[in-house]
Amino acid sequence: MASHYGFTKIFTSMFSVPGTKEEVFDYFKNFCDLAHKHGMKVSGDCNTAFFKKMGQIQRISQLATISIQNAIRHPT
Repeated sequence: MASHYGFTKIFTSMFSVPGTKEEVFDYFKNFCDLAHKHGMKVSGDCNTAFFKKMGQIQRISQLATISIQNAIRHPT
């Protein structure tokens, strides 16, 4: 619906999704795939707790594996 009304970008909070790291990874992978299907780009807000939860993700650039185009990292 958002793309129908001309929206081209989505901003989401990555640390607010509950679940294991696999569930969170799958959620954002599916979320991004759907957004891209409708021609939208995804930006994510993340923090240190998110990176600790995800374990293997050590750098923001690694979020590209789940198709997050931009990430904003907060120090807390």
